[in-house]
Amino acid sequence: MKHLVPTALIVLLLAMIVSRWWDRRALGVLTVEQKARVVDASSKGNIWPLACLAVGLAIFSWGLPGRIPLPYVFDFLAAYVLTLLLVSAAAAAANVIRLARSGVPRAYIRSVASGAILFFVALLLLIGAVIYDFSAYRARVDGAQSSNQAMQLTASKPATYAFTVCRRAGMLRGMSSGARGS
Repeated sequence: MKHLVPTALIVLLLAMIVSRWWDRRALGVLTVEQKARVVDASSKGNIWPLACLAVGLAIFSWGLPGRIPLPYVFDFLAAYVLTLLLVSAAAAAANVIRLARSGVPRAYIRSVASGAILFFVALLLLIGAVIYDFSAYRARVDGAQSSNQAMQLTASKPATYAFTVCRRAGMLRGMSSGARGS
């Protein structure tokens, strides 16, 4: 799982290339009138996703640093990125709906919708890979920290550690002898 994020990034780039290729191929079949409808439909209403992204970025950049406890920063960041993904997907869906209402041929609408779906699936794969990779990293760091804490405890209080180990060994012997006697 070492190369999961770079692989997901390559898949995303390939999905973008395929999506653009589908769009260009479908656009080449349209008449001049239909291309004008595509331009008209695409130019309407594209400001609200950008406004949502700008407000979200402003809140994330200036409003929240220092207010989120450190253990929850990654969780908040993951939720923020997934929210951005959902806003972008809603914008793409709105664009497909506008194209459908403008009278553009169904083949072009299918091509645009298929490209958007392919792109968002690849983007979701990349986000999942990053979340998986970071959570595995966080688990390794947490494990190392707990191991370091245990080592510090044993180094600072060797008598307490020795007593605890002996007591646990005695408890285990008692449990094993009790199990044999039954």
